[in-house]
This record gives sequence, C-alpha cells and structure tokens, in this order.
Amino acid sequence: MPQLFIRKLPNVALDIVGDVHGELHALESLLGHLGYDTDGHHPDQRHLVFVGDLCDRGNDSPGVLRKVRSLVEKNWLQPSSEIMS
Repeated sequence: MPQLFIRKLPNVALDIVGDVHGELHALESLLGHLGYDTDGHHPDQRHLVFVGDLCDRGNDSPGVLRKVRSLVEKNWLQPSSEIMS
C-alpha cells in the first residue's frame, strides 16, 4: 500500500462521508453545507473520512476522483483505508 495511505487519524473532529457514487455536484454541496471551503479547509480544522464507493454510476466519477485526490494531497481528508491501519 502506498505510504500516502499509511497515516494515523488526526486527533480532530471528523466528518464521515458515505457513498458518493460519482456525484461531484452533490459532494461539493455537502462539503459546503458542512462548512468546508473549495480547497477542503474547515475553519474548525475538521477532517473528512470517505467510506464506500467514490465512483460508479454518477455523472462525474473522474471529477470526484480528482476532488478526493486533491483533498488527500492537502491533508484535509483521511482515506477510509487509514481507519483499518
């Protein structure tokens, strides 16, 4: 497994996001509703944890993957595989 996915969960509040299924617009709406800016920063330093399917049947699976990768690179997201490590 790449080093990128082997980190401990931060000792901060987490927002758990379930199945996104390629729905980029819905994901961005949810993040905004939760208080995240477009770069994935939360004013209270909360982090995201995604569980379930990121893509498959929605209209923008590539966009969802780009968004999630960007969040991981900025350290505002904890991939669900980290929960298992």
